[in-house]
Amino acid sequence: MEENNNQKIIVENNEPVTLNVEPPKKKKKGKKVFLFLFLILLIAAGACTWYVINYQDKDKDKKDNKANTEEKDKKKETKKDNKKDDKKEDKKEDDNKSSEIIIYFYNDGNYTRMTDDYEKIEEKKNIISKYMCESTKKCGMVTDQYFTPSMTDTTNNNTGVMLNNKAFIQDGTNKVLFDVEGGKVINKYGSKAFWLKDKYDGVYSASSGRYIEITDEDDKYYGIIDANGNTIHEFNLEAGPKVNYIPVYQNYYSIESNYIVNYKNGKYGITKITLDEVVVDYKYDDIRLLGGNYYKALEDGKWYLYSFTTKDKVFKDGFDFIFGVYEDVIIADNNKKIYIKDLNGNDLIDTPIENTAKELKEQLEVSIPLQAGVSITKDSYILTISVTKDGKLDATYKYNIATKTLEKE
Repeated sequence: MEENNNQKIIVENNEPVTLNVEPPKKKKKGKKVFLFLFLILLIAAGACTWYVINYQDKDKDKKDNKANTEEKDKKKETKKDNKKDDKKEDKKEDDNKSSEIIIYFYNDGNYTRMTDDYEKIEEKKNIISKYMCESTKKCGMVTDQYFTPSMTDTTNNNTGVMLNNKAFIQDGTNKVLFDVEGGKVINKYGSKAFWLKDKYDGVYSASSGRYIEITDEDDKYYGIIDANGNTIHEFNLEAGPKVNYIPVYQNYYSIESNYIVNYKNGKYGITKITLDEVVVDYKYDDIRLLGGNYYKALEDGKWYLYSFTTKDKVFKDGFDFIFGVYEDVIIADNNKKIYIKDLNGNDLIDTPIENTAKELKEQLEVSIPLQAGVSITKDSYILTISVTKDGKLDATYKYNIATKTLEKE
């Protein structure tokens, strides 16, 4: 047997026979692995396709809902944090101050308002300005009986908060005049203040000229300012025991005549409201303005009528009490009798009116004559004199200035 080119030749019976026999092929293991992996991938692809078809939309919805919820929660937290930060910033405005009370001025759509409750303000963008209180206890709107400002907006509409874009704030014992639009303090004053209401005008109005009698920051002296904080009279006025510039006692001042009763070194005098100018020297035990050209002064227990023109007494003799001067007619009391005289001293009634009142008081309000002891009201040329006894009306008299006649009702 011979091998030639991998062919085996077998010789039988001397005849050669040639066989074409191929060598055995090697087994290809890689093919099986490939088929196995392909099968696995096919199964995986089918599973993925099934998952995508059945669950992808649901998962997406869940993810979207979760994302939306997380976003909303995040926004809420952010809003809450911002609000906290805003309040912290507001209250951190002045670290040197001990109080954390803040007064906010804001527009409610109609008027300017003030509040110390930040949450009460619906639209925070409407906040105009804010004031950081110094007092830890009392801070807010002034609520004094005789000094609660009747405030207005820029068009003079009542708002209860502001006057000419200025507001008075009660901060502890001090009254602070605050510029609402400018967001700054104009001045600080003491604890006592009174409106000087024009008795002739009879109403609080910005146009009639408002003046405020107010103490300095140390509560030592009075001065007079206008509603914008301009000093009208220097802070050198003393608070007398009888002087009380509340609206009820309007005979202590006259805006129309520019007079005000003042106190110094235990005596009373009269100065100008708008100037530090003495009109009547400080030498009387008490003084009242009677309107027009007259005032009365108390000396040694008697009231005397004086003229602003001459600064002299109209009558040589004094009275126990002088009720007033009405168109050149004086009504006064002596020894429990009421006299009506002209300014020359002539009696205008034959018999004085018997005064049964237990005590003499000045007329406080026209609407409460029974509480005034003796009260006098004027209507045109008729003077009505009401005399009370034990708090009840005892007698009423009508005096006609033109005819100089008296009738008892």
